[in-house]
Amino acid sequence: MKILQVIHTFPPISQAGSEIYTFNLSKELAKHHELFVAYRVADANRPEYDVQRGKYEGLGIWTINNTFRNFKSFEDTYRNDEIAARFGKFLDEIRPDVVHFQHVTCLSTTCVHEAKKRKIPVVFTLHDYWLICPRGQFVKRDLTLSEEQDDVSCVQCMAYQLEIEGGAKKVTELLSKLPPKFSNRESIINSAKRAMSRFSARQFFSRQRKGLAQIRERKRHIHEMCNMVDLFISPSQFLIGKFKEFGISESKMVFSDNGFDLKPFTNVQKIHSEKIRFGYVGSLIPTKGIHVLIDAFNGITDPRAELHIWGKDIGYDGVNNYGEYLNGLVKNPVIHLHGEYANSRIAEVLAGIDVLVVPSIWYENSPLTIHEAFMAHIPLIVSGIGGMAELIQDGVNGLHFRMGDAEDLKNTMNRLLERRELIAEMAFRAPKVKTIEENCTEILAVYERVKK
Repeated sequence: MKILQVIHTFPPISQAGSEIYTFNLSKELAKHHELFVAYRVADANRPEYDVQRGKYEGLGIWTINNTFRNFKSFEDTYRNDEIAARFGKFLDEIRPDVVHFQHVTCLSTTCVHEAKKRKIPVVFTLHDYWLICPRGQFVKRDLTLSEEQDDVSCVQCMAYQLEIEGGAKKVTELLSKLPPKFSNRESIINSAKRAMSRFSARQFFSRQRKGLAQIRERKRHIHEMCNMVDLFISPSQFLIGKFKEFGISESKMVFSDNGFDLKPFTNVQKIHSEKIRFGYVGSLIPTKGIHVLIDAFNGITDPRAELHIWGKDIGYDGVNNYGEYLNGLVKNPVIHLHGEYANSRIAEVLAGIDVLVVPSIWYENSPLTIHEAFMAHIPLIVSGIGGMAELIQDGVNGLHFRMGDAEDLKNTMNRLLERRELIAEMAFRAPKVKTIEENCTEILAVYERVKK
């Protein structure tokens, strides 16, 4: 069988959860079938939409360059027929038996159309909410959570993109230079209002009808694309519920949690310490809620406690100095920011952590870091929402705290400091993680199902 995996980015460029999963799945599938991976790169030194072929870790790679320097409308942010046309030519060249989309952001929704025009079966794994929410995480620009998709709220959230060639573009450039004052959201809102007034972007809000039309056209187009998908795979039941609310038939969605490569965790020796080491591992972006964790840990006074934060500041929606902001938040001297790590070292990193904290302020789906903690037999403290609450049974293999509530998180950490035996008890109850080999078997069964 010829299989094409499609994703927005891929290792070694990015080491985030969906990219690592797609890499591991592709490597496993390639043991049995002919495997290709298509993804987007953003290289200012390459011509826009330049296509290159190559190999990475034995996988056949196809990349297309998209820096968004040519985009002129909101539609260009999700639908790019230039990219889709080149993708179609690649399909004609390799003639896959199935196309498995892991993500189409930064590529084009019409890549799905290209596959279906050629009568190629399409599978689509849902890793976040981008098909429903243009920002992908149901988080508003002031970092508050959206309960559901709402067209008017989308207009307010996406105003900076809905008029690309007007004042909003200048506002976006200005906002990207503002320090992220996440502890004072009113300050951000007031700064944005002043910037919009200066550059006449306020005019957009008097044309709300135009903005609503653009949001509704995106939604209509996404539904059209979803109708072309033969089967969606979701790693969480919570996410299935959100897409069901959006109008996707439950019969077109199957639940299957991601599989993982267990080999890095074989024979890893725990690094002993008299301290109780809390940790965060992952990207440093605002929606991961690391500022909530640091705020909470600043209030920890127990001399046995330490906090170790591992991750890369990768920039997020115009905010390019979140890591700097986090450094400025640190008041407790036992908080250590270690910076970037290679995912190949994850077992080594986790060997020096006793409790992993996942303080995300969005509805995480099926986080890579939670499964890595399970494989390392480390209990977790997580925000009690979305896929995090689904994976962590409160009081069994970890603890929940109220999302975004630093005081509740501090109290939850103090609970483990006062009763250290709970750490070992919950670690012992870490669930078995699905292997990438088991997942590969499940995915191949899905491919056979959609080929019939």
